Amino acid sequence: MVFGILLFVGMIAFGRDFIILWMGPHFEISYPILAIYASSSLVAVAFSLVDPIYSGLNRVRLSASLLLLQGVTNLCLTLILVLTFNMGILGVAWGTFFPRIAYSIIVGLIAMGWIGIRPAHFVRTVAIRWLLLSGVFYSICLAINVIPATGNWATFFVKVAAASVIYFPLGWLILLDSQMKLRIRNAAANRLPAVFGWVGTQ
Repeated sequence: MVFGILLFVGMIAFGRDFIILWMGPHFEISYPILAIYASSSLVAVAFSLVDPIYSGLNRVRLSASLLLLQGVTNLCLTLILVLTFNMGILGVAWGTFFPRIAYSIIVGLIAMGWIGIRPAHFVRTVAIRWLLLSGVFYSICLAINVIPATGNWATFFVKVAAASVIYFPLGWLILLDSQMKLRIRNAAANRLPAVFGWVGTQ
């Protein structure tokens, strides 16, 4: 999830500049499609962590059935939005967005029920950290976006690099709980002497 937030929130924040630089200002109208896709992908990646649970409990058939239901719902909703409401390509994007979000949440809730995790506990201990980090990182990206990048790849990459450098300390502070931080510190402390010992023998 650490890299998922970095990637997809970054796509939402910097996607407009990227499209303009890559394809020209006439293609800026495609940015909402990218933002919708990135938003649904953020949720999908978050709940993809439960996929091994379905495999481990031999419930792959249920997962496949829910995925098929998502596809059918996606198709029906897309047809309604495009043909009835004349939403065009945006209708396709929103027709994908809602079923994908629903599927991700449903498979996550089912898996949590199997392993005895209460949804309220998951929200308090995990999901709130994801939401907080996403919100703070997006706000920082918006502040960095004050620097115009249109027509200048160098400025664009500087902005993305600056946001990435800021993101990882934020991820450490917000995303990881005290136990996880302690495990990482202990693992690093155990590995560093071996690394320095190897370097000393070279």
